[in-house]
Order: sequence, then structure tokens, then C-alpha cells
Amino acid sequence: MKSFLKTMTWTAVTTAAAFLMATAGAARAVAAEPVSESVKLHRLAQSATTAAEHAKVAKLFRLQGEAMEAKALAHESKAKEYSSQPKPALAYKWPSMVPQKGAEERKLAVQARRASREAFEMASKHVQLAVELQQGAVAAGN
Repeated sequence: MKSFLKTMTWTAVTTAAAFLMATAGAARAVAAEPVSESVKLHRLAQSATTAAEHAKVAKLFRLQGEAMEAKALAHESKAKEYSSQPKPALAYKWPSMVPQKGAEERKLAVQARRASREAFEMASKHVQLAVELQQGAVAAGN
């Protein structure tokens, strides 16, 4: 009986470990994809030297900002949806025991808005650099 329990415990542990390793790898691969796009955009921004390159980078940052703004709106609508749902009885007696889905969605909306604002600021900076380089090229040509 003791060896049977030991075998069952060992099997359960190895199965759980295999499952965790498989899901962790998949989660890492999914999470790494948007980061790599952001890293590529920042590398492109650092290597931009001409007015056209800065204009291209500004456009990409603006598109990223718009995407983040849309993501923030989606999170806010989801938070409103969660807050409009009736509360379970447990929420009145033990509120800390109830998952706060709306709060998590609001937090994600704030993060997306912050990322959107940062992307728009970077776009503005690169538009300004493109204009300055364009004016410098025009002034140098005269």
C-alpha cells in the first residue's frame, strides 16, 4: 500500500511538472511576440537619421498608440460589463472572497492608456525630428 501511494504521488508530481513546463513555454512565446515588435520599433527609432525615417517611425508609434487606445476602451467596456452584473450573495457578506474582475480590467485599461500616451509622445517627438531635419535639408539646399 505504501509503495502504491508513493508511485501515485510520483506520477502526479511528474505529470504536474510536465504540464507546467509545457504551458510556461507557450505563455512565454505568446508574451514575447508583442515585446519583440516593440523592441524592433524602438531600435528603428534609435537608428533613424533622415526625415523620412523619422516620419515612418512617427507613423508606427501613432499606430501603436491608436491600438493601445482601442485596447484601453475594450478593457473599460469589459469593466463596465462586470460592474453592471448582479453581485453574488457572498459579495455582501465577505467582499474580499469575491474575485474583483472589474478592478483587474480597470487596471489593464490604465496600463493601456499609459502605453498609448507614451506612444503618442514618441510619435510627436519623431514628427518634430522629421520636421527639423526637413527644414535643415531645405536650408542647406539654399
